Amino acid sequence: MLILVDSLCIALFVLGLIGNIIGLIVFSSRRFRHTTYAHLAVASFALNLLCVFRYSILLNSSTRKWMSITVAHSWLNCKLYRLSSCLRILSAWITVFWVYERFLYVWNILQSILINRTWLTKYKYYCLTFISFIIVLIVTGPSVYFYIPQTINITLSSRKPLTATNINISNQSTTLIASDFPVLSDSNRLNYDFNQLYLKIHSHCSFDSNISPKWRAYFQDVSFGFNYHTVRCIFSELIPSIAVTTFNIGIILRITKATCQFKHILRKERPTTSRNIVKYVTSPTITTTTMSMTITGSNGRTKVNDAFSGPKTSWMNIVLILHSCLFFFSSLTHTIVYWYTSDAVLSHWVSVIILANCSLNFYVYCLSGKIFRQEIQRILKRYKTKLSNTAACERSLSYRRRPRLSTNADIKLQNREFRFACNM
Repeated sequence: MLILVDSLCIALFVLGLIGNIIGLIVFSSRRFRHTTYAHLAVASFALNLLCVFRYSILLNSSTRKWMSITVAHSWLNCKLYRLSSCLRILSAWITVFWVYERFLYVWNILQSILINRTWLTKYKYYCLTFISFIIVLIVTGPSVYFYIPQTINITLSSRKPLTATNINISNQSTTLIASDFPVLSDSNRLNYDFNQLYLKIHSHCSFDSNISPKWRAYFQDVSFGFNYHTVRCIFSELIPSIAVTTFNIGIILRITKATCQFKHILRKERPTTSRNIVKYVTSPTITTTTMSMTITGSNGRTKVNDAFSGPKTSWMNIVLILHSCLFFFSSLTHTIVYWYTSDAVLSHWVSVIILANCSLNFYVYCLSGKIFRQEIQRILKRYKTKLSNTAACERSLSYRRRPRLSTNADIKLQNREFRFACNM
């Protein structure tokens, strides 16, 4: 099982690293540079990339040991480790903002009420940043503030067995698992030597031992109530899942309603004798679609040639719905496992599902959007052209360095061609 999880983590890490980097490049290109959709997509890819690093390190057995030592022996590393738990929360709320943005664009009434407000458009990103900061402060702030490296002195007594502490870092918090070692000898001399040999200081990243009992119960209690695990589950899983589901239902209903209305208009306008143009809004840009065209033949009979194949759903809507389904599946699995069982193996596999969700988003985009695939091909073609131009520049430079006799006109022409090739 351990080998399977380690191999799966390595595969998901490679896929997530490649996919999220390509996604960042695509949505940072000139085609998507000035849209809110692109900005939220870039933020989502960046957070997914960080989540891929975090969960891969925590789930792989080799890197988990290194992480436990690194976190336990440095105050700054302990704080950064606790702060990294907010990546999942930020990723969830970026998805909520993303779906909400599309929801506004497909509903014309909300678009006229909210989007046309200048102050809302101007300060939209500040509002999203402020909301995200407040949520992270509520959920992650106490753990970042109270968690520090703790030390445990381990000694051996002739009456009590030695109790060692192993560090097991999960995706939620640092857990300590105790295991007992038997006493090897009753001789005082051997006990003394054994104590000197195994007297060590074990460290772990945990909450401060001097905190009040209320805060201790807040971090240790795992039942439903006012505690860290419940607050985290509500803000990172339940509320985002409900919001994403609601907005996606609204998007699907709006698209279905617009499709039915368009078919009704198509049937109504079919007998006309002119070419009709209908503007159908499903995205930030207005899609112009030709409905029907009538042609009068030589025999006086009218032939109707439909140049329209039906209203097409925006690729962005399809991608976002699939992205939301992945997020909803991982959140629902995490919530069910948290509320209905305390099995550590299931919790471990939930973390693997979260890692898969962060790693496979890009491939969902590639499978669902032709525009996305075309943009990837265009970027690859551009880089290929740039590499060929660079190679041509190097060949031209090596050719120019050869000693040869030439006129001033030839030299100027060669310099002009060289600069043109290198600036391509």
